[in-house]
Amino acid sequence: MHFRRCRFLHPLIIWPAATHRSSWTTHPTPGWHFACTKTGYTNTEISLYWVEHVFDPQTRDRAGGRPRLLICDGFGTHESLEVMKFCFANRIILCRLPSHTSHKLQPCDVGVFSPLKTAYRAQVEQACRAGVSTIGKPHFTYLYDRARKEAFTPRNIRSAWSRSGLFPFDPPRVLRECQASRSEIQTTIPVEPPTVSSNICHTPNTSDHFALLRSEVEQDAQNLDGMCKRRLQTLSRATEKVFAERALLLEENRILFEQNNEKTS
Repeated sequence: MHFRRCRFLHPLIIWPAATHRSSWTTHPTPGWHFACTKTGYTNTEISLYWVEHVFDPQTRDRAGGRPRLLICDGFGTHESLEVMKFCFANRIILCRLPSHTSHKLQPCDVGVFSPLKTAYRAQVEQACRAGVSTIGKPHFTYLYDRARKEAFTPRNIRSAWSRSGLFPFDPPRVLRECQASRSEIQTTIPVEPPTVSSNICHTPNTSDHFALLRSEVEQDAQNLDGMCKRRLQTLSRATEKVFAERALLLEENRILFEQNNEKTS
């Protein structure tokens, strides 16, 4: 069995907006589809639309009446009742990947999205050098189209399917890579790991976690000299300031995101 000529489907672009505007798609994109949601993420309706109007029309004739395999992750909108009914009626077999395995088993994640991101960044940098100060929605289709053509090569597609063990079908290949990664991690663990008195054994990522860690450090530092204690206090105040500034920035980003959605809706 040989790998047929590689193809990739026309995309469905989801804008973070209430309605689609024609000014966003001045670059010719024949066959492309567009949708809008408030968050810019897919939902049940868009997933059904994609199966009905993107996947099915572009694969039906090529399948020649044979069943088609559609591999997807466990995202809930991919497995709605409407989607499953349509797939069952049109001989489309849904194959759900196990949770937390798409980085190993999903061909796009394994070998396509990375070169796509690299190619898109290169297009953005080239546009900036040409004098474009801000990359907006009207620029996206032009830059993304060029990046897709550069990244979605037959070589990258074949490599992605092979590395994920799906075609040629070779499950042990993925298992071997997982075992190798696990061995590399184990070799970095010391034979006798140091004991940690704190219940927090990871870097604190919230102000509450930091406060708990600080109190435990202060207890452990009772026997230190005055200079060490002052340095720990200085470090503590600096860290508190960083967490406070981070909280303010997150809130500011949330407000700006909501304002941007209101302007685009």
